[in-house]
Amino acid sequence: MQDQFLRLLDLLALRDQKRRGVLFNKGRRTVTFYHIA
Repeated sequence: MQDQFLRLLDLLALRDQKRRGVLFNKGRRTVTFYHIA
């Protein structure tokens, strides 16, 4: 279940990488997720 969630998170981050890439690159996945949501 968690693996699917992380995979979805990665897809969302990659799709929105131009705007949120900095947060994603820092490894702050939770922060990135909230910004996208």
